[in-house]
Amino acid sequence: MANEHKIGRHSISFNEPDTVFLCPNGAVLGPEGTELNRLQVEMAKGCERLFLLIDLSGLEGMDAEVRKESGLTMKTLPLRGIAVFGASFKAKVLAKLIVSAMNLFKSAADRAPLELFDTEQEARAWIAKRREELMGAAA
Repeated sequence: MANEHKIGRHSISFNEPDTVFLCPNGAVLGPEGTELNRLQVEMAKGCERLFLLIDLSGLEGMDAEVRKESGLTMKTLPLRGIAVFGASFKAKVLAKLIVSAMNLFKSAADRAPLELFDTEQEARAWIAKRREELMGAAA
């Protein structure tokens, strides 16, 4: 994977042209969560729009402070869609809470939709479709 970083048991990478691929594995604790958030911001530099592809199949939990920081970080990104796959019921609820907090004070045009999928293939296909829709709307 291009530009992959390992932070403890977690990984994050940037997939050209505009997708951050995040794979938390185990519990996401303070310093690791802070570094994952920092890398998202770094990877987003120079992107007009950004998508998050998140594999939650290995997520076991997340510190409350990391959840809060994630929502704040995501508010600063030019997010146009978040595709989550492999999530347990608990992880789906967590993802919805974070994204809802992020979108709370954004205008309707700047809100990033969250979609949940069973597989990575389905999630990537949705991102490709969303990208095409946004590019068509911009033309």
